[in-house]
Amino acid sequence: MEIGKNDYGIVARLASELVKNRKIVPASQDQTRIALLIIDAQNTFCHPECADLLVPGAWEDNQRLASFIKDNLERLTAIEVSLDTHTPMQIFHPMFWVDAQGNHPKPFTGITIEDVTNGTWRINPEVGKRFGKSDEWLHDYALYYTDRLGRLDIWPYHALIGSPGHALDWRIEEAVFLHSLARQTRSSGVLKGMRPFTEFYSVIGPEVLTAHDGTVVGTTNIELRERLIDYHTLIVAGQAKSHCVRRTLEHITEYIRYFDCPVSGRIYFLDDCSSSVPGFEQKADEAFQHFAAAGVHIVKSTLPMDQWPDIEL
Repeated sequence: MEIGKNDYGIVARLASELVKNRKIVPASQDQTRIALLIIDAQNTFCHPECADLLVPGAWEDNQRLASFIKDNLERLTAIEVSLDTHTPMQIFHPMFWVDAQGNHPKPFTGITIEDVTNGTWRINPEVGKRFGKSDEWLHDYALYYTDRLGRLDIWPYHALIGSPGHALDWRIEEAVFLHSLARQTRSSGVLKGMRPFTEFYSVIGPEVLTAHDGTVVGTTNIELRERLIDYHTLIVAGQAKSHCVRRTLEHITEYIRYFDCPVSGRIYFLDDCSSSVPGFEQKADEAFQHFAAAGVHIVKSTLPMDQWPDIEL
């Protein structure tokens, strides 16, 4: 299966036809502002030919999500799209770590503080040379980071910037482009995950903000967070449910718990447009039970929006 490429001219003509036939108005006229946040709907997680970190079910998830967008063009005020964006030398990739013989860990290896303490794994000294960090600093940070996370998971090289895997699934790209033309607006793209010393599952912020010595290793995307919570309704979908989607929703719900945000109580998760990394399904299910108890509505993309609970259209 080849990676699809959209014919923008054809999509533009389709947008014009839909505007005329469905009497679609510009997004600026919306009284109730509804946003769709698409998290990491990229080839690296879904495409059968070039998935570097395949999430089973993601290919079908994206087809349902693309259909949802096309069916609800006139109801979606804005679409926010995140792209997981990496280089080889990052803390969750094999290159970053070595054992006593200089071997790198295999993908899906878990590294704990005990592994660092007993010398099973250490940060590659070449990382220190690249970023100006001493071996002592690397050791102290490895202890600190693995202690904070409990377990650092090593992932296959994925979402490498500029690679076919980094690109948005062409079906999602087509639907987002169609929305932009039909609603006379633009989608907002967010690159996340470029910081070398911290994982960046959430669209909002990293797993660790500062190192053991106070050095900043990641920052919160305050602009995006404020934009998301300012909508009347926020719909969330994407990959992977167990990691990036879960952590994004945790950051959003934790924040709105302390502030009177317009979006509070009107967050919807498209459960049939998101799947978990194998082995992490239970963790995801437990998290989403918590989200539901906290007021997040878990719905199917195939259910008409006017039948969603508490929806304001």
